[in-house]
Amino acid sequence: MRLLPLLFLFLSCLTGALRAQESLFQLVPNPQHPADKTRIQVEALFSRPAPRGFLPVRVTAVNQRKSDGEFGLRSLAVSGNQSKLDSHITLNLSAGQQLTRDLLIPLNTALPYYSEISCSINVEATGSFGDSNGWLQGEWSPRIPAVLLSESLYTPNIGELDKELNSSSGSRSYRTYSFAASFTPARMPTDWRAYSGYDRMILTEVDWNDFDPGARTAILEWCRLGGVIEILRMGDSSANLASLGIEPDTSEPDTSYGYGTILLGNVPNDLRLDAKSMVSRLDQRRANRTQNLDNDYSPTWPLQVQFGSRSFSYGIFIVVLILFGLLVGPINLFKFAKSGQRHRLFITTPIISIATCLILLILIITRDGLGGHGERMALIEVRPDTNENRAYIHQEQVSRSGVLLGSSFDLNEEALISPVPMAPGPWTRLTSDSGGEGLHYSANLKDGSLKLGGDWFRSRSEQGQALQAIVPTRGRIEVRDDAGTPLLSSTFEFPIESVSFVDADGHCWLVENLEAGRPVHAHSISVETNQQRLKNLMNQFTQTHAGILKRAGKRSDHFVAITQQAPAIETFSSIRWNQTTTVLTGPVVR
Repeated sequence: MRLLPLLFLFLSCLTGALRAQESLFQLVPNPQHPADKTRIQVEALFSRPAPRGFLPVRVTAVNQRKSDGEFGLRSLAVSGNQSKLDSHITLNLSAGQQLTRDLLIPLNTALPYYSEISCSINVEATGSFGDSNGWLQGEWSPRIPAVLLSESLYTPNIGELDKELNSSSGSRSYRTYSFAASFTPARMPTDWRAYSGYDRMILTEVDWNDFDPGARTAILEWCRLGGVIEILRMGDSSANLASLGIEPDTSEPDTSYGYGTILLGNVPNDLRLDAKSMVSRLDQRRANRTQNLDNDYSPTWPLQVQFGSRSFSYGIFIVVLILFGLLVGPINLFKFAKSGQRHRLFITTPIISIATCLILLILIITRDGLGGHGERMALIEVRPDTNENRAYIHQEQVSRSGVLLGSSFDLNEEALISPVPMAPGPWTRLTSDSGGEGLHYSANLKDGSLKLGGDWFRSRSEQGQALQAIVPTRGRIEVRDDAGTPLLSSTFEFPIESVSFVDADGHCWLVENLEAGRPVHAHSISVETNQQRLKNLMNQFTQTHAGILKRAGKRSDHFVAITQQAPAIETFSSIRWNQTTTVLTGPVVR
């Protein structure tokens, strides 16, 4: 009888391990070749796919063959109203090679559809080592953020958390929502994009200390972009952010970290959470950033309103089609191919059809042109402190395309791109009502860049995208005191139209026309003037980005600058960007 508790403990640990890391599949040799000891295992490092972003997987392979081989992962991510994204990654395995590599598999953006955020991904093995496949699914509630929960908290609490979430949802959905995906701290990705589809991470202080430095850096980068990290102290622990090696922008409890937040909480030593309190606390407006994509860009998106609308002219095309019908029908039959000359129809009909197609093509190119044009807004947090030298970018962009001769493009930065639903119109292909029905995207990570194609940009369409990226930068705003007046200088490679900041004493300062290498004295402005300036900038962004900017603008010794000449994240080269407005924030350097 004493073996039963031990057996139960073993099975619990085994179940926990499977939850935190989902084994997608394992390739083993054909039984007809017992001498072949080759093994390939593919594991998902998170138990459920995020509603957007990437799925991190770990490939462990041993090629025991005497010849080189090729191993591929082909995936299809489906979400919403059957919107799809396909991807393919290839690895080469030399004879005798042992390999462990973390890969990112792109996920489709799961826009809410009938009040659900549903996503699934099927991963197949291809290549010379055989075929296999694995499948993961996530059902996320739009009411709460998409949560990553550490395994130590997931195992004892997930049953009650799921139960409370679904019993309090008030939804008529036939699906069961998942409160969180789980992770094992010792096996975490070191690329921030692996976390980009989640909104919140909840873990204990022990879990935080179990992260290796690369994973901790990636998680903090994700937080800088807007993620929320909630660290729970166990029992009567007195740990603080400083003891955990974290330097927030503001003091506790409102601990902003770039555009994100780091929170400290408490949990009993038995790691049992109050499910009702937890779900209630997370059930807050605008907590789910995937849900916000649906709310922010439709029906009123400031950038789209500024970009303007264009009517879709049907009249001239209807006239051409009526003339075509007359030509190819009665005129063709009774004039060009009279009775006794019907064989001419085999010549005249194709000629009329080809001529009509050419006329329509010329009309389309004349009216809509080749390529397209658009506008962009960017919100960038610049961090020269703590040796980061990074720029954390949020970019909104809208474009209207004419005739496109291709649809493929590369994202050369480490970036995440999401299509956004727009207000319904004759040019719009993705709306909240359609849920992405019929849209098919492709995204392939290769040599550090993301190669995209499919329906990201379509001919004679309006489309919008939201992008996030982290890029290196040496830019900064420096401040030194000059007889009681701040003297500001810039190291950015582009001119800045205006920059304001609030010093530690609450005084507001403004500088206009600041260029690299040319220090300028600031002049004092009132608190009301500074707040109005911030509000005017906020009105140009979506609600989510406006909220981020509002919070960033309240930090002391942090600047808010605006420029029209900063470089942006480049996407489709056939689009001509008429205007790119960039708002920069970050700490001033003294």
